[in-house]
Amino acid sequence: CAFLVLVSGCDSGFGHDLARFLDSAGMRVFAGLLDELSPGALKLKKDASPNLTVLQLDITNSICIQTSALMLFFMTHLLWTGLWALVNNAGVLGYMCDGEILPIKMYKKCLDVNFIGSVEITQAFLPLIRQSKGRLISISSMAGEVPLPGFAGYGASKAALISFNGAIRQELSRWGVKVIIIQPGAFKTSENKDPFTPRTITILMTITQIASMGHHTWPHVTSLSLFFVSNQASRFFPDAYRNALIHGLAQEVMVSYGEEYIRSMQQRLVNMSSVSSSDTGPFLEALKHAILSPRPKPFYYPGASAWALPLLYRHSPTSLSDRILSRIFMSSDAQPCRLSSLNKNKNLKKKSIA
Repeated sequence: CAFLVLVSGCDSGFGHDLARFLDSAGMRVFAGLLDELSPGALKLKKDASPNLTVLQLDITNSICIQTSALMLFFMTHLLWTGLWALVNNAGVLGYMCDGEILPIKMYKKCLDVNFIGSVEITQAFLPLIRQSKGRLISISSMAGEVPLPGFAGYGASKAALISFNGAIRQELSRWGVKVIIIQPGAFKTSENKDPFTPRTITILMTITQIASMGHHTWPHVTSLSLFFVSNQASRFFPDAYRNALIHGLAQEVMVSYGEEYIRSMQQRLVNMSSVSSSDTGPFLEALKHAILSPRPKPFYYPGASAWALPLLYRHSPTSLSDRILSRIFMSSDAQPCRLSSLNKNKNLKKKSIA
């Protein structure tokens, strides 16, 4: 197969699995990684065929993007082919917590990587895709369509990505370019299944830096599976996770929510990971169809939760969908400190009246 595909965010998680899957399908793959010497990069170099090329690609670095685009420009002309598909996969989750508590730096980081970085890499490589009348594929999330409690920053960045792709899908149709969004449900990638593989030891060492330095090092941990880093950090370094959240919080906000409530947030990701699907086959097959089909769909929803929750949100009364989503994504046992005190006082008054 002569299809040439560029995938961003291949250090680990979905991106790593995608690169290997497309390579095994016989495509010419350029695997964009944050670090060419990372365990994920070394594993790709070792296990993949000669048709896979590892490419240093930091989507938040304009110079790095332009250098990669220039290199691919010369390579595609040398091979007498254009770039058939760009898969925008790189992304960050940040922290899972209430929107009022999420640090502004993390809102900015989510937007920089999940939206601005994807737009910049798209603009850099679109000339090659227009040449081949190929495909632009973005990996989004149901959080970009359905407002999920705890995902305010992440969801906003993915919503922006969906809107951007919707606009350029119409604009690029006259060039013969197909623009596609893949919106997967919750899946367990290789990191979620076994966090202690050799490939993830270096990542956990980076999380150790988070434990000692707080959220200042967190933004550098990109291109990982959706829940992996937040999940592992919350499991192994709960104090660091809590400290990173309360860093810079206004005193009134801190008093209203309380440390106990903030500490309880680390359990949310652990709970979500336990109900994620371990079969990534539907996701990989959706991507393969998006790349190879002569008539790809504009949207793909691999995984049960990927279509079930948007369906619920679109067709249910807001009060009902809010209640269901809150029950799924918010811990019913944990309450902000001030609300908990108010509820206790109400209960005491009811008892005294009775």
